[in-house]
Amino acid sequence: MLKYLKKCLSKKYTLILVLIFILQNIKDECEKNNFEIKSIEGLRNSKWLLIDLGDIVCHIFEAEERESYNLEKLWSDMPTIDIKEYLA
Repeated sequence: MLKYLKKCLSKKYTLILVLIFILQNIKDECEKNNFEIKSIEGLRNSKWLLIDLGDIVCHIFEAEERESYNLEKLWSDMPTIDIKEYLA
């Protein structure tokens, strides 16, 4: 279905649909695993999505927006952790 929608819709609307699918998947997984979503921002602007899970924050960006925000530089002074052990 997504392939069909991609052919019919502009890039802007395709990205919105992708963000909605990602958001729904995260919501479903959070519900299954008893995680609370604190807040969701950015979907209206259609170039990025931020999902605040408390200790975890998900940033989903269009490529150009990601470069613009440059989060790696913004958070470069923070310690990093290996999350492999948390992934199932």
